[in-house]
Amino acid sequence: MKLIIDAPDEIVKKGFEGPLTDEEKQILIRAIGNGTLYKDEWIPVSERLPKEDNDYLVTYVSSGERVVSKSWFNTRNGFIYDNVIAWKYKPEPYKEGGAE
Repeated sequence: MKLIIDAPDEIVKKGFEGPLTDEEKQILIRAIGNGTLYKDEWIPVSERLPKEDNDYLVTYVSSGERVVSKSWFNTRNGFIYDNVIAWKYKPEPYKEGGAE
């Protein structure tokens, strides 16, 4: 699972190597709370919906089959597809020279 958070790298590294300051803990708590800590997991819509308007990968049901597709989500209208059962953040695009 890829760890992605909206916090400086030195905070993440320190979190695995030693105690965090109160400020660093608050940054990590905010990242967990707004869903930016782990971005490679499917999230059931029954648990929560995205908090930002953006494109996401979704699994939805069509004619009894599960389909994976990209879908726009906005906080007013939801996903463009009906019957979305789970969503996840889009992965980073391929980069020449292999994955990091």
